[in-house]
Amino acid sequence: MLTIKGARIISTAEVVVGWSSVVERFRDIVGREAKIRILTYRNQLQELDRALHEGSKIAVLDHGDPSVSDFQFLERIREVSTSHGCEVEVVPGVSSINYVLARANLDLSSAIFVTMHVRADESELFKELVHVLRCGRRLVVLPPPDERGVSRVASVLLEHVGDREVIIMERLSYPDEKVVRGKLSSFLNYVNTDLVAMVI
Repeated sequence: MLTIKGARIISTAEVVVGWSSVVERFRDIVGREAKIRILTYRNQLQELDRALHEGSKIAVLDHGDPSVSDFQFLERIREVSTSHGCEVEVVPGVSSINYVLARANLDLSSAIFVTMHVRADESELFKELVHVLRCGRRLVVLPPPDERGVSRVASVLLEHVGDREVIIMERLSYPDEKVVRGKLSSFLNYVNTDLVAMVI
């Protein structure tokens, strides 16, 4: 769900930086003369730093909502940019959270959002999920970004709050978008992609 502004920035950038899966998604709009820097978890700071030496128009592509679920990565980008005296402009696409809310016929004011796409104590995040549901609120969660993320969330919530209704949404906005409804107990062995959200 890329904006026109985002597409323009990517197509005119001198250097494009991002995770390989993200760069591939936008390969058709990256300028032919642009240098491409692929990030890994080990080299991200070095590659961001390197990009700042290679051009003045740099686009860092992110696969998450930069101010929603990927704020830790955004902090690293700002840290490296500040050390070079450069400013960062965040140009979000249409948030996946907005897309999830629209597909579930929910308003953000009626739900609590929690992301598990962070480096943090997972047990504390699970406690937060349970707390939200015990307070009677609807929950929108980005489960841990591994293939068992949905089943792990379903297992913990089933144990602590009972067998609630859940909507699993995967690869929203892609041609192979998938939306499945059921009870938590029906997702205990679910295998998911990393582009997944749950509404409970």
